[in-house]
Amino acid sequence: MAKFPEKIEKQVSWLVNKPMMADMALHSIGLEARICLSVDPTAGEWLTWEAWTTWMQVAEAPFAMCSIAPGETVERIINQKRRTLRHLPPGPECDAGTWLTAFSLAVTCRDENRVASLCQITPAFLKEASEKRGGAYDEYIYPLIAAVQDFILNRPTLGDNLYQAMDLSRPENASISDAERLNCLIFPVIESLYRLAQKDTEKFNEAMEQGIRLFRTYYTADEERSRDKQGVVPLHLFGIACMAYDLAQIFPDFNPDLDSGYLPKHILKRSRHGELEI
Repeated sequence: MAKFPEKIEKQVSWLVNKPMMADMALHSIGLEARICLSVDPTAGEWLTWEAWTTWMQVAEAPFAMCSIAPGETVERIINQKRRTLRHLPPGPECDAGTWLTAFSLAVTCRDENRVASLCQITPAFLKEASEKRGGAYDEYIYPLIAAVQDFILNRPTLGDNLYQAMDLSRPENASISDAERLNCLIFPVIESLYRLAQKDTEKFNEAMEQGIRLFRTYYTADEERSRDKQGVVPLHLFGIACMAYDLAQIFPDFNPDLDSGYLPKHILKRSRHGELEI
C-alpha cells in the first residue's frame, strides 16, 4: 500500500495518454482500491478514501470521453489533478457493466455532477458500446440501467423498467450469466432498488440483508472465490445503500438498517466527504 500513489499515477497516465487502455486502468485501480479496503474495511484511512475516489474518477472518465466529438477534449479531476481527456469511441471501455460500476462509485462518493452526467448516457448507447469487438451482456442490464436513471431523474417509467429487469434476470431468460451469479449477485440488486423506490423500511432491510448474505455466500463458496478481491465489497448494493442513507436524511419515516461489515461505514456516512476535490 505504501507504493499506491506511484502506482495510481502510472495507471491514470494510461487512461490520459492512451484512451484505449481505459479498461486496463480501471481494472488495476479498482484492484488497488479493493486491496486498501480489505485491510481497512471501514474506510477510515485517508489512503482508502483516496483510492476509492480515484477508482470512481477513472470509472466515469471513459463516459465523459465518449460523449465528446473526435478532436474535442474534456476536463476531469483524477487523482487530485485536473486532466485533459480526448475522445474515446464507443467500445468495451464504456460498456454497460462499466457504467454500473461508474454509477455505483459516483453515488458512494456523492458526486452529483458525475451522477448527472452518467444519467445522460442512454441504455441504447451502452448496448452499442457493449457489443463492439464481440462483447455482450444479458439483456436484464439495460432495463436495470434505465431504472437506475429513472430513480435519479424521477421518471415515471421506473416501475416498468424494474419489472422488466427482474423478469430478464431470471436464469431461464439469460444466456450469458449462470443461475448462481444471477440469483446471488444480480437479482438482489434489482430487488433492493425496488424496495428503496418504495421507501419500505422493512422490505428494504430484508432485501439488503439477503443481498449481502448471498454476496458473502457467493464469494466464500470455494477457495478461489474467497481470494477474489471482488468479494471485498458488494459495489452495486453499496451504491444502493448510500442512496438509502441519504434518502433517510430527507424522509425520517424511512429508517434503513445499514450496519454491515460489507458496507464501509466511513464512505456510507460521508465521513470524508469534501476533504478531496473530486
